[in-house]
Amino acid sequence: MSAPSERPLAGVRILAVEQMQAMPFATQLLAHLGAEVVKVEHPVHGESGRDAQPSVRDADGRDVGATYLRNNLGKKTRRRKSECPMRSSSATDTRW
Repeated sequence: MSAPSERPLAGVRILAVEQMQAMPFATQLLAHLGAEVVKVEHPVHGESGRDAQPSVRDADGRDVGATYLRNNLGKKTRRRKSECPMRSSSATDTRW
């Protein structure tokens, strides 16, 4: 893989408010192309894909859905305090 500065989306920041399959996979591809992807999840439950089967055990001994792990490689994760991240003014703040 190319050095980070040589990737076509280096310097691009993406705020990903997403769940399950299509969008997490798409933003994972953007991360591989060099974008910084920040995934926003529900503050209590996280993404519903975390509980999907099949699962693997993480370093803390919790079962995590394998698809969730595959679709979120290369992303940073933040949990929002608001019930609906899109209603929060910080959800549209691109300075994260």
